[in-house]
Formats: sequence, C-alpha cells, structure tokens
Amino acid sequence: MFERKTLIPPDFAGIVSGGHGLWEAPITASFQAVNASPALAPVLCGAWELTADGGGPPDMAAPDGCPELVVHLSGGVRRSLNGASLDDAGYALVQPVTGGLLLEQCGRIHIRALRFQPSGIFALGGQASAMRNLAVNPAEILGDAAQAVEAALMTAHSLAAALRQAEHHLARRLRESGRQTVFTAAILSRLAAERGDAALERMTGWTARHARRLMLNETGHTPGEYQRLSQFHRARRLITETGLSLSEIAARTGYVDQAHMTRRVKAYAGLTPRQLRRSISVFGPLHALGEGAA
Repeated sequence: MFERKTLIPPDFAGIVSGGHGLWEAPITASFQAVNASPALAPVLCGAWELTADGGGPPDMAAPDGCPELVVHLSGGVRRSLNGASLDDAGYALVQPVTGGLLLEQCGRIHIRALRFQPSGIFALGGQASAMRNLAVNPAEILGDAAQAVEAALMTAHSLAAALRQAEHHLARRLRESGRQTVFTAAILSRLAAERGDAALERMTGWTARHARRLMLNETGHTPGEYQRLSQFHRARRLITETGLSLSEIAARTGYVDQAHMTRRVKAYAGLTPRQLRRSISVFGPLHALGEGAA
C-alpha cells in the first residue's frame, strides 16, 4: 500500500496514469513525503521517496508546473517527451514540462526527490523559460550547493533528515541569489481562478505584457498554459474521485463540451477520461500530493 502524506503544491496536484494500457497486476511499492519547513516553503514544497518493484508498462505523468530534483539511489526511470529522450541520469533537475511525460521504470527503483514551487528554481538563480521540457545538471542552478544537496539525499538515514540537510544548503543558495519572485503560490492560486489581462495586471501590478513575460521567466509557463493545466487538474479530480458523468464534469470545469475535455485530458495524461477512471500506477503518488486547484 502507498503511504500518502500531503505536500503543499501551488494550485493543483499532478497525476500519473498507465499511458500504455491499464495495468491490473499487483503493485509492491512504498511512498512517503515530508513538507518543507516554513522558511523554505515559498520555494520548496518538500521531499518525497519511492521504492517500487520493476515491471508493468510505462506511465504517463501529466505536467503540474513543479520542477523536481531527482536522485536515483537504485534503479532508474527513463523520461521522454513527445518521443524525445529527456534524460536517464541518476541525478537531474527536471524542469516544468508542457506535455505528458512518459516514465519507464528500469527494474526495482529507490528514488528520493525535492519538489519545488513553480517559481522556486528562479528564486535559486535559474531561468525557467530557458529550461522548459529539459532535465539539466543541478549545478547549473544550485552552483556549489548541488553536490551537497545530492549527498544529503543519497546518504541521510531518513527522508526527513535528507530534507533538512538539503534545506540548509538551499537557504544559503537563496541568500546568494537575492531574487524575489512575483508569482508566489498565492498569486498562482488566484491566477488559476481568474482570467483576462485586467485580472493579471491587478494581481501583479505590472502591465499584462510584462507580467506574461515575467511569469514565463519565473515558472516556465505562460498564464494561459497555467490556467489550462489548472482546469485539467480540476477535471481530473472529479473524474477520478467522483461518479459524476463526464458531460457534467466538462460543464463544471469550464470546457466547451465533453469532447473538448477528452482532448485536453488525453493530451496531458495520455488517457481518455474513461481510461483515467480505471487506471492505476506505481508513479501516481509522486504527483498526487495535494488537494489541487480550487
């Protein structure tokens, strides 16, 4: 059984579903997550750890706007986007992706990862717009702190200890960068619910054009992309957690019709809504860590 605890993602949790057919075989896996400390919460959601046996088909991970720094203690996961390999590195910073990410488990795996807020990488010194749909060397963002963070995740006796050690080095990196983010979790939460240039200008205090450019630089997503992702995750929760008809879910979540919702769900999750309702996944809890957008 998965052991689930709640992290604090910005507005919506992602989901991972069986992208190449539904997998009905038993799953042997364990999962845990630990929240970031209040001091680091503006840039860091927390840390998670997964161990799972091998086998089963590839999974499709829907984008959710949160970068992750991933360490493979054993085994590995190959990632690809639109047929192109993203990485198979043992230590990589996976940037926000704009489409479904195919995950292929390589034997039994043991993974630890840090999960960042959407603008967390910018706060640490990165430029998200230049790193969309990429897995990069953590040193490109964390500088000298990269090796220390890796060592914390690899060698700490528990996930909580790994997170606290990593936070110490991330806090130093934050002081060095001196960056302040505009698109905080609070702003992104409002953005998920309000649309239009007037709302964007009111939230940020900038012109809409400047705000769009700033958000792309900080988070790797435009306001429109973020709002579509938020809409998808609201629909995803209703699909997987309720017995509502698909046409009613489409109406409740603002899609033109059920066909429109089906196209969007398949683009992000790799499955139709009906398939998503029946799917199971080893990787599901990695991105199903919070309650999602309101």
